[in-house]
Amino acid sequence: GRVQGWSLVDEKGIRTFGEGRLETHEGIPFVKLGGTPYEMGYQYGTLLKKEIHASYGEMQKTIDAFFSLVPPILRPLARLMYNIQASKKEKAIPERYREELRGFADATGLEYDYIIRVIFSADIVGALGCSSVIVNNGGNLIHGRNLDYTPSNLGRYPLIMEMSPRGKRSYTLLGIMGYLPALSGMSDAGIAITLNISFLTAEVKNPGIPVGYKAREVLENAASLADVDR
Repeated sequence: GRVQGWSLVDEKGIRTFGEGRLETHEGIPFVKLGGTPYEMGYQYGTLLKKEIHASYGEMQKTIDAFFSLVPPILRPLARLMYNIQASKKEKAIPERYREELRGFADATGLEYDYIIRVIFSADIVGALGCSSVIVNNGGNLIHGRNLDYTPSNLGRYPLIMEMSPRGKRSYTLLGIMGYLPALSGMSDAGIAITLNISFLTAEVKNPGIPVGYKAREVLENAASLADVDR
């Protein structure tokens, strides 16, 4: 009922659905989403449903590979602990992002709990490793980032998202189809964020917002670096 009256239109290689729009430029998909959190999630899932299912299939292979390293007798317990950790992370994100996930789940037909287990897999398993560089080019900052992410075949599912949440700042994310937390992004205030995470140097216990969603919160709210510090 919350997206009543919308219809998916696919014409001349451009898909539209509500305020959502999907185009491809030089082989890279660009999606524009706008509206309420639920509407944006539903637009995302509708415009890229087939591609998201394929991307999640690749992410699931990484999760299964992790559990294959656990002795068979301990795998049920390991999966239970994994699911508990994913649930804890879901509870830590603001309600508006959970509402977006509900719209995404309704549109894709994927179970909400399954989506949670997939998008937080890197946070739980520790599969991220990234590199960034910032260059001052005559007073203009160039901010680059390499996503050293496994499995490498996720490179087949790149996505650039232009997000325009109602009542918030607009921002652009560069990431992977179906991965809703931020990996790299820049807001209309000129604030750029990339995540550089190592899970191997020390054990970190932080009950706060998962970092990918904290990055989104910064991008859609901060007007300056002073706001980021707060």
